[in-house]
Amino acid sequence: MKSWVSVICDCTRRKDVPAGNLLNGITISCGCYHRERASEANTVHGHAKGYRRTHLLQAWRGMRNRCLDPDASNYRYYGGKGVSIAPEWDTFPPFAEWAHAHGYAAGLELDRIDSEKDYSPDNCRWVTKKQNIRNRDHAWDDELDAELIAFATQIGKSPYEVIADAVKDYLPRQRRAAEVRLRPDPA
Repeated sequence: MKSWVSVICDCTRRKDVPAGNLLNGITISCGCYHRERASEANTVHGHAKGYRRTHLLQAWRGMRNRCLDPDASNYRYYGGKGVSIAPEWDTFPPFAEWAHAHGYAAGLELDRIDSEKDYSPDNCRWVTKKQNIRNRDHAWDDELDAELIAFATQIGKSPYEVIADAVKDYLPRQRRAAEVRLRPDPA
């Protein structure tokens, strides 16, 4: 049968622990030491890593993935097109310092002012999702874009949902038309 002792931890919490664990050094705190160490191990420059990342750390990692990871789904639009990251943003602290000094707030997205240039302090800003969507390269002019947004609003969908529906409708018809053109002439 184990002997138990009541101890007071350095954090002032009272805890009952097996006497043998206390004497052998197995128990060194009420559990607060383990929590502190786990928190330290899961923090990068004051921002959580792993499951509970801060929005700012996610923005920095997303930028790096888009530009540096050929396996990233959107690499072809960034790193694949030659978009790179300013050397001063190779580590998180300078990026975070710049972000806080230039209008960063949770919910905003990192945007390149000139989409032909790299991610750098003089070419980036923080914008809303709506602003970021409007800044993307389009395969159509502003008039068609305005029509699309107005129509989407009228039917209660996002412009992307309207485009997706149109493509889903269009592609099967185009495939059928291509098959008809590819069939040999029965003559």
